[in-house]
Amino acid sequence: MIDLRKEKAFKMVYEHYYDYIYNYFYYHTFQREVTEDLTSITFMKVLEKGNLYDDEKAKVVTWLLTIAKNVWVDYLRKKKGDISIDDLLEQDAPRENVTYDRIEKQVDIQRMLGNLTERERMIIVLHYYMNLSYGEIARHLDISEKCASVTASRTLKKLKTNLEKFI
Repeated sequence: MIDLRKEKAFKMVYEHYYDYIYNYFYYHTFQREVTEDLTSITFMKVLEKGNLYDDEKAKVVTWLLTIAKNVWVDYLRKKKGDISIDDLLEQDAPRENVTYDRIEKQVDIQRMLGNLTERERMIIVLHYYMNLSYGEIARHLDISEKCASVTASRTLKKLKTNLEKFI
């Protein structure tokens, strides 16, 4: 058993998985400030509960995503209501070197992801952005591996169809 509360272990986990957890929240919220807050809360919980991690039961990333999922659910409960489309599409202020065309394409992609169900979006993010296997996704979402694979395939087809409308 590894105690992730210890400075060296925590630092390694934080440096290696920060982007994973950040992206997990960003693809839920599409809001930089909220994403940073939720990511910070997740790593604070790792510090608090790091002694509970058992490397024989799960990979670190699976354990972290379980904590992140619980943080996300807590956030939604506190928010008491559905996230509006305006919340989903709210953008960070554009940087000077980012072109208008690129921002417009990013908004289109976020709209497409925003139109997916929570499960579809999670499977796409976990598999294609976080490189988790369908088996790991299945354990994280409490579904079968086949369900994760089929959902990913169908979701990609849906995204491709929607993307072709923009081209």
